[in-house]
Amino acid sequence: KILKSKKISYFYHFGGHSNLSYKHSFTKCFNEDLTSLINILNFLEKNKKNKIKFIYSSSSYVYQNNMIKKNIREEDYLNPNNGFGVAKIIFENLIKYKYPNSVILRISSVFGKNAIKHPNLINNMYLSSKKNNEIEIWGSGKRYLQFININNLIESIIKIDQKFIPGIYNIGSKSNYTTKEIANIISLEFDKKINIKYKKNIKEGESLPLMSIDKITKNKKINILDLNNQIINFCNEMKNNEQ
Repeated sequence: KILKSKKISYFYHFGGHSNLSYKHSFTKCFNEDLTSLINILNFLEKNKKNKIKFIYSSSSYVYQNNMIKKNIREEDYLNPNNGFGVAKIIFENLIKYKYPNSVILRISSVFGKNAIKHPNLINNMYLSSKKNNEIEIWGSGKRYLQFININNLIESIIKIDQKFIPGIYNIGSKSNYTTKEIANIISLEFDKKINIKYKKNIKEGESLPLMSIDKITKNKKINILDLNNQIINFCNEMKNNEQ
């Protein structure tokens, strides 16, 4: 009812259950996310004449089971064995069918100084370094992850305008790092020795393939920093907040 009285140019849909929530209760999470998405798509369809651009947050987890390619592109094979990734593929296809004027963002893991509801590797490593002078890594630290800082993500999303071609876009940093490499970058940002402790008896989490971000960065408005600089900027932001 509120939306009907407003002139809308963009509709951003970033609400939904997390990967962790889907692991605990797939059916509940899927039903709730599907219901909200259908409500939004029905509204957009009824207001097609207004040409509202729909921006939706999907996930890199749609690529979860494709580790063959090192630089995976939007048109590559999808076959996740994870409920969160499966749900995102269904939602993507529903959006493409019901409302073509959409930009679907397959977003990598996100970190940043803002409050987080679920455990986040980079945030946790920084806080552990600050409080305990150590970083704990499961296994041998060979798990590969692709991240994007929340600031860089928001800056990119804001630049999606009416001229932006509808479709699916990967968005993340230009490279993926192992947990060991991420820990080393963070440890160097402190003026004290940070001990990196390996928990060899704990199984590492899964790696996700490196997504190519060539498609979205071809748009000259969008500039995504490499992960090393994003992590350093994050550490500096955290330090400035503490002063």
